[in-house]
Amino acid sequence: MTDGFPIAPGTDLTQYEHIQCTHPKHGFVLRAHRVAGDKQTPVRWTYVVEGSSEQWRDLGWNMDGGRETYSTSDLIEFAKRAGFGDWRQSQVGEVEGLVLVDGDYKEQRIAQYQTPDHTPYPKD
Repeated sequence: MTDGFPIAPGTDLTQYEHIQCTHPKHGFVLRAHRVAGDKQTPVRWTYVVEGSSEQWRDLGWNMDGGRETYSTSDLIEFAKRAGFGDWRQSQVGEVEGLVLVDGDYKEQRIAQYQTPDHTPYPKD
């Protein structure tokens, strides 16, 4: 998996189902997953933070044992306050492809990213 594909500043993050940002000092990766109910409900997010030990630490379990969800603005504010960097699309898979190297085509796995979802979800 890659470090993700950059999302331009000011882009509506709700267009992407999986996003991430990295803490520049510690290398922790915050990975967020979009929870979209319907077109009348603002998008909510769940997230986890991956540490350098490759272990996951889940954040935000509620009393019912389900995942806590957060508004887009709360997610952005948390990441900013905690010192995480710019948002990036998370890689969603890989595809086989051919790349041209020194005049020869070579097979290579190529990162696959999401197509933006332009559904006009209400803002929180």
